[in-house]
Amino acid sequence: MSFLCLLAALLSASPDRGDLEAGFGGGVWVPTGADFETGLSSGPMFEAALQIPMELGSCIWLRTGYRSASTDSAAWDGISCIPLQVGYRMYPLYLRYAGQRGLEPFVGFGAGGFFAWDEPANDDGDGVSSGGGIVCIELGTRIRLGDATFMDVILRPEWMPCGRELAGEEDLSGLSAVAVLHFTP
Repeated sequence: MSFLCLLAALLSASPDRGDLEAGFGGGVWVPTGADFETGLSSGPMFEAALQIPMELGSCIWLRTGYRSASTDSAAWDGISCIPLQVGYRMYPLYLRYAGQRGLEPFVGFGAGGFFAWDEPANDDGDGVSSGGGIVCIELGTRIRLGDATFMDVILRPEWMPCGRELAGEEDLSGLSAVAVLHFTP
């Protein structure tokens, strides 16, 4: 009898959890600066990601994208940024043989770098470009949309110090909220 239960559990396990997933999405980037006193306003962000699962219940991800923010300064139109990150995510409530669930909460962390540049207002002068590091934690949930399709809804506090001052800001730290559609190609 226990053999039949084990066989049923193995057959009901989701095989798509071990496949490479691609993801595309967007959201909002809210740069606050480390001191929460920034002249930058929130702006749109777009993201492309790959998830490379290590085992059931955790995975490694790689992501890049584009984000921009406007500024209150009359001398600058805003800042644009292209981040590249790698990270680890775990699903603490995922049960290996429980079958497909509608929601899977997760927690994770990531690190990487970014390339950013500012945009002078009215094309006055040259813009400045800079790089920097990025460290984030992520809290979110994975929503099952189909057999191999998921929507990840993520909230990420991020620490992003710059190498040079961009549009009067030395720190692009803040918060990003994003929804990413993941699927198995």
